[in-house]
Amino acid sequence: MSLNAHIRTPGASRHMRDESGMALMIALLLLIVMSAIAISAVEHSGEDSAVSGRLRRATKMFHAADGGIQIAVGRVNQPSPDTSPFTFTTTDGTTLRTGARSDTTPQPLVVLGSGPPPDGFCVGVGAACYRRDLYRAQVSALAGDGAASELEAQFGVLVPGTGGY
Repeated sequence: MSLNAHIRTPGASRHMRDESGMALMIALLLLIVMSAIAISAVEHSGEDSAVSGRLRRATKMFHAADGGIQIAVGRVNQPSPDTSPFTFTTTDGTTLRTGARSDTTPQPLVVLGSGPPPDGFCVGVGAACYRRDLYRAQVSALAGDGAASELEAQFGVLVPGTGGY
């Protein structure tokens, strides 16, 4: 008896012939599935980049408009408050101006009136006291590529005054 002897069962060779090429079919099926996953990943990475770019631009415009609000606060927080309209162009070409995006020209800051100071801002009864002047500023930031942001803020400025509140 030889070591290479095989035990053959009836119908075994026919069973093997039915499975020939099955490994190739499985490999092709796996290749198709993996290709579909790779294509989907590439498409989604492009979408993520576009969303990231839009978010970065929107954040930049928000901060530019916030800077415009800070300019408005600084202009009224002086001995002679300046509520006149303004327009500035930043070093990157973004235009900051008072007013809404829909306004065709810059708009002045709005004086809402005066009010009593917060608690603790009076020295004594009838003595020197502060009043709070209230303002509203609307600032638009407009970029050359069409990106824009608009902010509105209401704020108070403490002004030295005399009693009365």
